[in-house]
Amino acid sequence: MSRHRNVRNLTEDDYYDYDDYDDYDDDYYEEEDLNDSYYSPPPKSNFQSNQVISQSLQGEKIQNQAKPKVLSKDENIRILERMGFAQSQAAIALECNSNNVEAAANQLLCGTISDIRAHENVKKIPDKPSGSMFSADGKNCKISQPPPGFSLPPHGKKKGGISKPPEGFSIPSEKGGIVKPPHGFAPPSESSFAPSEKDEVNCPTKGSSEEKSVKSSTKAIGVQAPLQITRKEYGPLPRIPDTLKIDISNQKERLSLVVLGHVDAGKSTLMGQVLVQLGNVAKRTVNKYQKQATELGKASFALAWVMDEDDAERERGVTMDIATKHITTPKREFVLLDAPGHADFVPSMITGAAAADVGILVVAATIGEFEAGFDGGGQTREHIILARGLGVSQLIVAVNKLDAVDWDQHRFNEIRAKIEPFLLQNGFVSKRIQFIPVSGLNGTNVKRKDAGESLYAWYKGSTLIEGMDNFLTAQRNVDKPLRVLINDVYSEWNKGITLRCRIVQGVVQVGEKIVVLPIGDEGIVSKIEHGSDTSVNRQKYAVAGDSTEIVIVGVDIARVAIGNIISHPHWELRPPLRRKVQAKIMVMEQLSVPIIRGAQILLHMHSIDVPATISKLISSVNPKKKNSLKERPRVLTEGTSAVVEITFAKKVCVEPYNNCRALGRFVLRRGGDTVAIGIVEKIL
Repeated sequence: MSRHRNVRNLTEDDYYDYDDYDDYDDDYYEEEDLNDSYYSPPPKSNFQSNQVISQSLQGEKIQNQAKPKVLSKDENIRILERMGFAQSQAAIALECNSNNVEAAANQLLCGTISDIRAHENVKKIPDKPSGSMFSADGKNCKISQPPPGFSLPPHGKKKGGISKPPEGFSIPSEKGGIVKPPHGFAPPSESSFAPSEKDEVNCPTKGSSEEKSVKSSTKAIGVQAPLQITRKEYGPLPRIPDTLKIDISNQKERLSLVVLGHVDAGKSTLMGQVLVQLGNVAKRTVNKYQKQATELGKASFALAWVMDEDDAERERGVTMDIATKHITTPKREFVLLDAPGHADFVPSMITGAAAADVGILVVAATIGEFEAGFDGGGQTREHIILARGLGVSQLIVAVNKLDAVDWDQHRFNEIRAKIEPFLLQNGFVSKRIQFIPVSGLNGTNVKRKDAGESLYAWYKGSTLIEGMDNFLTAQRNVDKPLRVLINDVYSEWNKGITLRCRIVQGVVQVGEKIVVLPIGDEGIVSKIEHGSDTSVNRQKYAVAGDSTEIVIVGVDIARVAIGNIISHPHWELRPPLRRKVQAKIMVMEQLSVPIIRGAQILLHMHSIDVPATISKLISSVNPKKKNSLKERPRVLTEGTSAVVEITFAKKVCVEPYNNCRALGRFVLRRGGDTVAIGIVEKIL
């Protein structure tokens, strides 16, 4: 352990300075431009690689050994043509080597190919050229005498060259280039380089299915014109009809409610009691659950089974994933999201809190159980911080199991005195916090008030259902571009793809064309299911704030994943795909290891988790100290607020918090612990 740096107890001054690290590796993640020039492969060469030719020669040797036969000149020419040489070159090489195909191939490979090309336009080749063109050492292939049409370089000069150009070519000018084209070619005209309107090629964009039209020249001279890339046009932007706006304004408000709290606080049992008293669950179903739970020795879990429908959850007695139910109160429609309370399932809790507008924090009033969840490192504190950071602004604190302490008012006030300051410290407003005593097992003060209970001797407040109706109206961004978060994907036979999702912005209607990002596949909305009794007209659209199921067609289910985004296909209405953002974060109080530049973290945003890196520390401030602003800090310790740059392992759909809150809020975790929460200030 002595060789390793102990970073757990270090302070900010113990870290090295970053003044020597001015250059950050930011260019690696820069966005690719759509107008980047495409790679156009060079024309195919007339020669193959030496390895392929040597293999061909070995094959010819084996064939000749198996069938010894003297080949004619035409046959040898065909052999050299199969090796990749031109017919005229093969004929000249065979002429110079007395029809020896192996020697001719060696001559073509040993650097004298240009000499062979020069002979192509020579009308007559002497049968026996004066002197040998090659030295006695055939391996070196050195030219001892130039071929016809060439002269020796001037003696004593280091730079040699061609004193006489071959037939068909003239001496190059000072500017360089061929003054006279070779025999059989004419100078290109200006129209040769103009692209033809008939030559259109569809080229998909890198990493997506964007349709582009590319025009290129296909003239005989082989000159390729620059590609012209244009985006696909989608016509006019979608608009919301006035009749639809009127219909939306007349609908009962819908809120998404997440249930939070420490494990075994009675969250699922309390929500099961809510469903039973509102008539969403038949009495016969509850009796069946009670009988099955009694057989397993878990009679008190019968109401929890209304929410926990998975066999593994019922066997373990612990909620493991988000349970979703729809209920209707006298004033509102609610989508209940029962989040798990165990520390191992915090990522599922983050998904539920990110999809909620309001919340219910369930705390157990029994002696020792509340202290374990709030003071002993339980999940009550973490759930409060995460819920506020992910957008939950209104909260009901349901003090459950108060009947176990005989509805003790002193115990109720003690719990309130500990939780309320912590809520205010983390951004909740006092007028949006309600404290309600309940009993999830007996159903006291859930919907009805039992006059005989000792609770009402000192409590004159509302019931739990009344408190849910007292939530303030949530603001909906109906006029903003469509943003739909996909939480689950499944398919039914011959019915397309069903997406369980939440609309955070805009309006989507049946029959509209949409695009799934980041894959870029386009589809059509064929059906919308709200999961509750709604009018026929309501089934034709979904607005911001709805948690619904959308059926789409035209998209492969294998390409759609949880965490994808649905938007309108128009380019200006799509969310950007980026790999780097500048964000403002708040570091958690109980931070075991400080955050430094280059720290590896896991970023949670709505339904996705992406590996990321803290690539730059821009500034930090400690709210507990005055004049604590630091530029380019060395380290981020617990309780500080900072502006940092975060680099993702892959491109994700992200927007500034001011443009879209759902795509601008995130949680940073490391090693199973939450280290920070934050918002996106700008994308880079």
